Amino acid sequence: MEAQETVALTDRSLPGVKQALKTSLIAGLNQSVAVLTDLAIGYKQAHWNMIGPDFVQLHALTDRLASEAQEHTDTAAERLRALGGVVDGTLQAAAEFTPLPEISRTEQDERVLVAQLLKRLDKAVATMRTAMEKSEDEPNTQDVYVEILRALEKDRWMLEAVMS
Repeated sequence: MEAQETVALTDRSLPGVKQALKTSLIAGLNQSVAVLTDLAIGYKQAHWNMIGPDFVQLHALTDRLASEAQEHTDTAAERLRALGGVVDGTLQAAAEFTPLPEISRTEQDERVLVAQLLKRLDKAVATMRTAMEKSEDEPNTQDVYVEILRALEKDRWMLEAVMS
């Protein structure tokens, strides 16, 4: 019985999914957690600091987008755990592993901030799309990426529409 207790969770999780694939998916999902965490923080940075004629609408929108990014983070993290991995959801991991461009710490102009958010969102979408493609051999994980991507692309459209 003791030997069975020491078997790693990844070895017991999702029978039929090979360990090498699980390891790859877990790494991709951890990067996704970092990206989505960074995305949520960037939305809040803009939310707190922006000023301009569309402030009320953008203030509400960025708050909603931050909440949605946190929900996507949770979805990715839960899939990662289902695969038997350990989630690295710290701010330190987000800072280390995110490919998103920085958002200004001092900018207040809503147009500049929205442009920065769009660049960050574009990179997040590209990163998620790459991870989705790498998960093609595991359809349930790929479906998680499809769900997240669909939402991020809609968010991009809405954010861009406000500034058009």
